[in-house]
Amino acid sequence: MNDSKKGAALDAGGDHDLCAGRAGPGSPYSECRFQRFAQILIDHDRLTEAWNYNRFLSEGRKRLKRAPLLQAVVTMDIKNFKVINANYSYETGNDILVGISSLLNHFTGGGGVLCQN
Repeated sequence: MNDSKKGAALDAGGDHDLCAGRAGPGSPYSECRFQRFAQILIDHDRLTEAWNYNRFLSEGRKRLKRAPLLQAVVTMDIKNFKVINANYSYETGNDILVGISSLLNHFTGGGGVLCQN
């Protein structure tokens, strides 16, 4: 996750008021930001910034309860992806995964849920 997205993710969310106060080492605001940052690391794939499978299941259940008839699930399996890494490099493979994630996010209008397993 790039630095600007990390900052936006840390400042976003419904518990912003809980983090209000003076920033600084040991302050409640710093602790709250650290906890949210730790949760982002726990819930997201570091490369694609997509949710991990556990977060997907948890959040998916919540969304289905809110609007059970307005949801769709699409799964993809990129067969033999290790061939790309072996022939072109892991960096190229990572760029491809990030590009796929970006395209899927674009196609869902930014309101969809992406997961990498």
